[in-house]
Parts: sequence; C-alpha cells; structure tokens
Amino acid sequence: MRRRKRIDWEKEEEETSRARIKGLRYTFVSLLAAFGVTGMLKIRHPQLDLYPVLSVMGALLAGAVLLILLTRKK
Repeated sequence: MRRRKRIDWEKEEEETSRARIKGLRYTFVSLLAAFGVTGMLKIRHPQLDLYPVLSVMGALLAGAVLLILLTRKK
C-alpha cells in the first residue's frame, strides 16, 4: 500500500486565504459594475426612484471592502 502524501497545513491555509481574498475582490468588482449600470439607468431615466437599490448596493460594497481589509495579510 502506498502512503498518502503528508499535508502541509500552513500551505493549505495560505492557499485558502488567497482564494477567499480573490473571491471577495471578484464580488467587489461585480457589485461595482452593477452599481455603475444602476447609475447609468438613473441618468437615462431620471424619474426612477433608485435610492433603495443604491443604498443596498452601497452597503454590500462597504461590506465587501470591510471583509477584504479584515482578511488580508498584515
């Protein structure tokens, strides 16, 4: 029988952390793009009330930024 390779837990933790930050950055960019599209919609149709949508998206962007800042390496 072959023995399994020994797991390097520090390496695994580092890779997991990098993947988490990468995912948060993708989330941030996606929310920023949606924010931009919604802003253009407001410019194109000024009669629309988009304040609730923009406030929720702003809160999500702030949360993504906060998570990126909290999970990055020092």
